[in-house]
Amino acid sequence: MASISPYDPIRSPAPLPPRHSLLKRAFDLDEAGGDASQIPPPPVHFPNAVDYSDARPDATEDPEAPVNINEPTNHERWEGGFSFLPESNGDGVIWVPCGTSNTSAVTDADAIQSYVPTVVQVSVKRSSWNFQVIDFKGRSARFLDLVSHRDTAAEFWFGTKAQAETLPNNYLTKAGFTDLGTATNATDALSELQTYITGTASGGGWGFIHTSPRVLNEWLDLRLVHACLDDLENICYHDAFGNEIIVSPGYPTTVNGSSNWEAYATGPVYGKLGGMMLVPQDIKAALNRSNNTIEYRAERFWALVWDGAQHAKVQVSLS
Repeated sequence: MASISPYDPIRSPAPLPPRHSLLKRAFDLDEAGGDASQIPPPPVHFPNAVDYSDARPDATEDPEAPVNINEPTNHERWEGGFSFLPESNGDGVIWVPCGTSNTSAVTDADAIQSYVPTVVQVSVKRSSWNFQVIDFKGRSARFLDLVSHRDTAAEFWFGTKAQAETLPNNYLTKAGFTDLGTATNATDALSELQTYITGTASGGGWGFIHTSPRVLNEWLDLRLVHACLDDLENICYHDAFGNEIIVSPGYPTTVNGSSNWEAYATGPVYGKLGGMMLVPQDIKAALNRSNNTIEYRAERFWALVWDGAQHAKVQVSLS
């Protein structure tokens, strides 16, 4: 497969993942146990793809050399599903020694929650003609990094795959949320979400508020939310109570074409990402000689979960 192109193959200008996404703000599920001080665990810090390209992508690659991206752990037990017992739902009581009006504390009766991780996958399939120009491995890895933020946000919002496969996973639009009202102005809508989070997280905690760019811009204009940069120069948004404001571009759209937009409140969101896997791992196996095409697929397991005991929605009117 030789190229006769007169042009020099160089690295393509790489598209950059967003500087703000749920994947970038979710806490690390591996460190979710916490301690007595209840200091939040660090964010997942979504890894960047390994860059396989050089000045002449794939031109000097050894086709026999197997490649593992991020040292994937293909058989980790969590990838088949996991369960946990929520800890943020319930109330204590004020008790007086030798008092006559004491009542017992609420019994811990939360139900165990389960989650089945899914896979986000991309494919790069091109003609074998001029294959030296197409950085198959690097392109697949970067493509996966780019779409992972959008695709996982869509599943987190709508649970399309969870519904199709009857999975136990929580997602934002899943029935059972507390309805905080419709056609609510931007200021009151945020107050409703803040009040809900403060009143449901073990007597006053904090959480995540999920909405669209349109609603976030309104809150920023009203100075109800402020923007900041984390230590990796990613963008984050917080309200006066320290709640994370999460924006998923494209999710949601307006409600039935009206001027109302949706916003949800949840507990803190935790994430886990599997190692990136490249299939196949050498160009000979990727070549289909029947139609002279080369195809690489990159994929990874992922999970984004929260304590389902905290789940509310409000419609924000921006008319």
